[in-house]
Amino acid sequence: MSGTDRDKFEASMLNKQMDGVDKDKAMEMYRARLAAACIVDENGKRLFQGDAVVKRLGQKSAQALTRVVEVASRLSGLSDSDIEELTGN
Repeated sequence: MSGTDRDKFEASMLNKQMDGVDKDKAMEMYRARLAAACIVDENGKRLFQGDAVVKRLGQKSAQALTRVVEVASRLSGLSDSDIEELTGN
């Protein structure tokens, strides 16, 4: 993710929490949402957009999705403490 994309991703996670949404509910599909924010084509266009598409992405293999998220986190500079702050875990 670019810096701006990361800011938008983090803000979307935090905004859901501030809007009175239960924290567990706000963090639902964290991995799918992060993967969707990072998987782009050669022009930088996101390949997975929209809640329904992200939900289907989240239904894929947890092992494969975790590998994608680990690489996306590393390349985007998301540290374990950043993820803990966003997820509360």
